Amino acid sequence: MKIIGITGKAGAGKSTFREYLKEALEFLGHGGFAPVWCCSFSDPIKKAVRQMFSLEHADLHDRVKKEAKLLSFPELNTSPRSLMQTLGTEWGRGIVGTDVWLLLMKKEAESLRKSGAGFLLIDDVRFDNEARWVVEQEGVVIEVERDGIAIANAHVSEKGLTSMPSYIVDNIGDEKALRFAAYSLALEITGYKGYRTPPDPMRVSQTDRCLDDATPAEWDEATRIVMGRSRTARGL
Repeated sequence: MKIIGITGKAGAGKSTFREYLKEALEFLGHGGFAPVWCCSFSDPIKKAVRQMFSLEHADLHDRVKKEAKLLSFPELNTSPRSLMQTLGTEWGRGIVGTDVWLLLMKKEAESLRKSGAGFLLIDDVRFDNEARWVVEQEGVVIEVERDGIAIANAHVSEKGLTSMPSYIVDNIGDEKALRFAAYSLALEITGYKGYRTPPDPMRVSQTDRCLDDATPAEWDEATRIVMGRSRTARGL
C-alpha cells in the first residue's frame, strides 16, 4: 500500500488536491489498481469535537464555518478550528503523548493494508513525526502551496514542516490546473506507463487520450505546477 501525505497551510487547497489525486489514481488504475482510501490524522479529533459540542459536518470542514464563533456554545468564545487545535495538540500531543494521533493512524493504515487497499491519502500532515512515518513507509509527502494566504493563526499546528517534502504543488487558484497537476503527479508517483493520460485543463471530460496527445504547453504547465523535490534533501 502506497501512503501519500499532503501538507500545507490552512486554505492552500489540501483537501481539494486530495480529491483530485484520488480521482487521478482511480482513473489511471482503470480497475488495475487496488482501492484508494482517504484518511486524516484529525479524524478522531473531529469526531470527538463534533460529538461534544453538537456540531454539524460543515462546522468542521467548511472554510468559513470552522473559523467562525462556536454557535452551539457562544459563551465559550471560540471556534471549531480552535477546539480541534487545542484538543489535538495541547491535550493529545502535549499530555497523552506526541505520537498519539500517529499511533491511531498506524492502526488504521494496518487495517487498510490487510483489506487490500492500494493507496492511502492523508491530507493533514502537520508535524515532522507524521511526515517521517509516511516516508519510512516508502510513501511521499506533497506540499500544496498557494500565494496570498496567511497562516490561520499562531498555533503550533499551523507552523508547517521543517523538512523538505517529496513534491511541491503550486496551487495557482485554478481548479482545472490543480486537477491536471494531480493527474500528472499520479503518473509520477505510480510510474504508470500505460495509455491513459491526464485530461487537459480545457477538456476535462476526455478520459482516453494517448500520452502523445498532451500538448507541450499542457505538460509544461503541469511541470511548473508540480515541482519534484528530493525527500532526502533535509533528512525527511
